Amino acid sequence: MYPVAITSFRLSLREFTAADVEALLAIYGDPQVAEHMSFEPRTREQVENTIANVAVAARAEPRMDYSLAAVLPDDERSR
Repeated sequence: MYPVAITSFRLSLREFTAADVEALLAIYGDPQVAEHMSFEPRTREQVENTIANVAVAARAEPRMDYSLAAVLPDDERSR
């Protein structure tokens, strides 16, 4: 199923886009966050590659991976 877009009063789930690099880098690149993850802090290039790979996987038939961006419904990036 592509694209996935689910919205409730408090939260929207949608496909990742290239516009999400900054937001994901703020999480994946933070050493304090990565301390609790299974990987070291990631670089911008690694995050860009992650989003590109997620986009490819989202269009696979059959779709096996669902990596979705969680955003606030009134956030302009949720569209």
